[in-house]
Amino acid sequence: MVLRTASGVTSMTVRNKVSSSACDLGKSFGFDGGKIWVHHGCRADFDMELCPVKCESETMDIHMASNGFAYSEKEMSGVASMTVRNKLSGSACDLGKSFGFDGGKIWVHHGCRADFDVELCPVDGSWSDYSEWTACSVPCGGGNQTRNRSCSNPAPAFGGADCDGNAEEKQKCNLQECPVDGSWSDYSEWTACSVPCGGGNQTRNRSCS
Repeated sequence: MVLRTASGVTSMTVRNKVSSSACDLGKSFGFDGGKIWVHHGCRADFDMELCPVKCESETMDIHMASNGFAYSEKEMSGVASMTVRNKLSGSACDLGKSFGFDGGKIWVHHGCRADFDVELCPVDGSWSDYSEWTACSVPCGGGNQTRNRSCSNPAPAFGGADCDGNAEEKQKCNLQECPVDGSWSDYSEWTACSVPCGGGNQTRNRSCS
């Protein structure tokens, strides 16, 4: 086994495998927050995510059990280290062999059953995509519409920072003038009759104004 000191590692993935031997996380390579290691002939270029140097980590007490020697895992982001606090099984609990983590999950195998101290790096919040714009508040004359997003991709955790900015965005909409239907004015007075006798005509007018 080849070990190398590497503090704050939260994930390790193969970018370019250059050996014929398998490179499987937890079997032929892995990490525990304080070191990275390769074994069983694995040779590769790796991509690693690191916990920020100044991260103030939080430690959680997690119980995991490999019942019947079966593999068991639990989703958990931002893991920086995982150590046995209280071994409860007769089977060995060795990091990288019968328990471990890869930044996205923690796992146990081969009969390991224990209470673990799991050190978690802060997870800063990131915005989700915006929702669709709502319908405009008015059909014409200038209204408003909104769209929203949430600080959930991921949500802040373990003392991580909230998202910067606003969850709601507004914009003007339907700025065109509204149609105005015409309406008649009052009639004018009747004009004088066209003849003094014998039957004439008189008129009155109104306007669509």
